[in-house]
Amino acid sequence: MIVAARDGGEAGALQQAIDTEILPRLPALEDRRAALGGTVWRDAVLLSFGASFAAGIFGANDAPEVVPFILIGAVGLGLWLHALRRAQWQAVLTDAVMPVICRCLGNTRYRHLGDPQPLTEFEALGLIGAARYRTLLHSMQGRRGDTAFTAQHATLSRTRGRRGPATRVFHGLLLDIGVAQRPPSRIIIAPAGGFATQILAGIARPLLPPAYEQVQTGDAAFDARFQVVIPPQGATVAERVRAYLTPAFRAALLDIDTEEAGGAPGRGGLRAAFEGDRFLLAVPRVQRIGVGPLAVERARPFLDPGGVLYLPDLETTVREMAEEATIPHRIVDRLAG
Repeated sequence: MIVAARDGGEAGALQQAIDTEILPRLPALEDRRAALGGTVWRDAVLLSFGASFAAGIFGANDAPEVVPFILIGAVGLGLWLHALRRAQWQAVLTDAVMPVICRCLGNTRYRHLGDPQPLTEFEALGLIGAARYRTLLHSMQGRRGDTAFTAQHATLSRTRGRRGPATRVFHGLLLDIGVAQRPPSRIIIAPAGGFATQILAGIARPLLPPAYEQVQTGDAAFDARFQVVIPPQGATVAERVRAYLTPAFRAALLDIDTEEAGGAPGRGGLRAAFEGDRFLLAVPRVQRIGVGPLAVERARPFLDPGGVLYLPDLETTVREMAEEATIPHRIVDRLAG
């Protein structure tokens, strides 16, 4: 299905490149971070003085009702400026790290900003929910052997009405991988748990009955975590779909779900679809905090160097970014078997 060539020396070459090309630049990068941090403090001081002065002027002129708006505006402007400095720091570090990583991985291009257009098919196939607000960063495009792929990190949310609270629809990696052998039919792989629940959640609207039928693969571990659905085309096509989803592919998808998407044996986390000569994969990046029913899901960052004012250790951050940047390549390799 998916063909890729793996290079066992990539990891060593990448670590060597980090040691010889990126680590010597850390002092200059730290100076840049400190300069941006100083700008954040300067912005905060200037905004505090400006807001206090304006509030005093309006208060002295018997217009106290304006003072809360001044303070709220100052806080909002301060948060916007802090986000701007943080984005500048992220761009500085990714510009220093990603070209080295892409060269070591080979045949890989990186862009900080993603393109929202490819999301249309992910939404139409029910792999992600419809979103009103989109943040797409860290677009990677390349080849592994004869397999072309694109990957980008997306944070999607929607609101109920114009002023309702935002609800996260998806946070994670979206991959579009070339397929060497076309499937016998459109194939959609979704977490087990019943499509009725997903339909009510607004996730699988295109799959309303009678637009699909479920196919049991016969793999107990896989069928317990995922359900496979195809357009109704008869028993012959269903049998060809079972053969197409080979044991190696099913095992790889279970591993990816556990290692990258945080899936559990009871219910998978990722969603996928074969559409023509493409394999679309939505891999959420979330982690559960807490125990049992008290646990909540929290978004996991991707290629995020942290805030300008706080950074635990720059070398550790660089190595973590390098590890995360190889996730799309590891997924393609694992699917190739």
